[in-house]
Order: sequence, then structure tokens, then C-alpha cells
Amino acid sequence: MKNLCSLWIPHILIKAQITERVTWCNVLLIRFKEWAKDLAWDIVTGDEPWIYCYDPKTKQQSTVWVYRDESKPTKVERERSASKRMIASFFLIKLNT
Repeated sequence: MKNLCSLWIPHILIKAQITERVTWCNVLLIRFKEWAKDLAWDIVTGDEPWIYCYDPKTKQQSTVWVYRDESKPTKVERERSASKRMIASFFLIKLNT
């Protein structure tokens, strides 16, 4: 047996979510190719993530014992506290070609 740290991943997507993201990216690529024909165009992007206030476990605290032939465990779940904050950020890029 050996002692391993969990591999942290932000979240696991189901196949439907992956397909939806790929479809959306393809739509954006098609629109981008159409916009590239114009002389002037704008790009607006934004993000509104929820930031949870929590104290994550240290790498040492998340270690687990596994057998040699077992794979490294993954850790998806985070400990969430009672508070969270939304941070909104938006950017506008004006391009004139």
C-alpha cells in the first residue's frame, strides 16, 4: 500500500454538458468567421462566478491509502461555508481593421 494525495478537479461534466459546450464553441467560431469579413466589430465578454468562502484541506490532509494497482483518487467535492460572493467582470474590445 502507498499513501497518495487526491487529484483535485474543479467539477465533472456529463456528456450532455460537454456536447453543449462544444456546440456553443462551434457556433462562436462560425460567427467569428462571419464577423471577420466586416471592417469594424466589437467583442464583449463577461463572467459571473460565485466565489465560495471556504478553507480547503491541505494536500497533506487529503492523503489516502491505496493499493499499488489502484489509480490516484480524485476529489471533486469542496467544503462550502455559509457565505459566498458573486464577482462580475465584463470587458469590451473594440477592433478596427
